[in-house]
Amino acid sequence: MRIAPGVNGGNAGAGVAYDPRTGWAFLGGIHQPVVYSANPEPYAPGR
Repeated sequence: MRIAPGVNGGNAGAGVAYDPRTGWAFLGGIHQPVVYSANPEPYAPGR
């Protein structure tokens, strides 16, 4: 299963800058998706 953004990604409250001359908005962010997988192990009593 691929999750995006990953644990380090997205925008967690960083400020946004706007340039009225160009109409562009700038924000800090990172694209770092995470891949989760399940690898079940056999049951070991007392472990």
